[in-house]
Amino acid sequence: MKSILTVFIAAVALGSLATVGVTAGCASNGANATASNELAVQPVNEVCPIGGHDVVPSVGTVSYMGKEVGFCCEGCLDGWQAMTPAEKDAALAAAMPTE
Repeated sequence: MKSILTVFIAAVALGSLATVGVTAGCASNGANATASNELAVQPVNEVCPIGGHDVVPSVGTVSYMGKEVGFCCEGCLDGWQAMTPAEKDAALAAAMPTE
């Protein structure tokens, strides 16, 4: 039981550090929400997985695990590139709409 608790605490701490480190690079202030939604490739997300703001089409998308992921600003796109696959999975899951 002690080892399960240790793993859980480590996972929560790692997730918190990753979120703090990555969101510090977000350059969006939410003002880009009126940007055009026309992209050659539509992202699977409407909300940036890093900054939490609306996806801005002019920033572009990145292919990840067969999906196109959109971002609110270049800083978040750069932050995504620096994340581990596990961090990307968690961030994308949090940015997806709930059904």
